[in-house]
Amino acid sequence: MQGINVIVDIYAQAEAADDTGGGAVRSDAIRYAGVGARIANDRVPLEFRLQAIETARSMEIILYPDRYPDVRSEDIVIPRSGPWAKQRLRVTAVQRSSLPVGHPRSHIQLSAVHTDYANREE
Repeated sequence: MQGINVIVDIYAQAEAADDTGGGAVRSDAIRYAGVGARIANDRVPLEFRLQAIETARSMEIILYPDRYPDVRSEDIVIPRSGPWAKQRLRVTAVQRSSLPVGHPRSHIQLSAVHTDYANREE
């Protein structure tokens, strides 16, 4: 997988009450901090590009080592550095390695998309 090495923080999305204006309040709880990862953009299929079909900007994230059992879909990954620094990447799928936990090549693969808040620093 091509990409860069980064450190990310992983947050669980917590439901909060609506604010006085009627909108939901975004409230995240830290799940893991300082996780080593590799991030790369997913390739849009050729058929979509030829037809100019827009898709969500998706990425593939590899977490290593694999000692993060509580990572779930809908968690938010926020890289600390690199081209995705401070952007919110929402996890859409989690795939665990078939190797035993602690094996040197064991990892966790995440699929993620940019969220609506991806370019905001809040």
